[in-house]
Amino acid sequence: MLCAPQTRSALASTRVKAPRPCAARTPETTRARAAGRSATVASTSVDKSKVNKVVLAYSGGLDTSVILKWLQEEYDCEVVTFTADLGQGEELEPARKKAEAAGVKEIFVDDLREEFVRYVSLWSRSAERW
Repeated sequence: MLCAPQTRSALASTRVKAPRPCAARTPETTRARAAGRSATVASTSVDKSKVNKVVLAYSGGLDTSVILKWLQEEYDCEVVTFTADLGQGEELEPARKKAEAAGVKEIFVDDLREEFVRYVSLWSRSAERW
């Protein structure tokens, strides 16, 4: 995640500066910042030898295709892809073909159009109340 410069004077600078990375925003880090303390973010580590199979929400786009390959190489595990059909139409078959080309053996594409419409309908009705 990248943050914008903190001060107006930084924006007025004629030099182009790289954005600064932000610490993760979690309830713990937010409370620490509010209290004036610096926050450290604990990272979790996974024993890679214990990971046999990973299910990836896959769109076929650049980001999920990169993470698919990374999971296969870093974890040496089987990757199962799941793609939700929300009405994309023509985009589903290319996603399936990309997953096959990457060596994925289990590819799931579920038609979730009705559920998606129900969710959006409920959401829009609840937004009207506000």
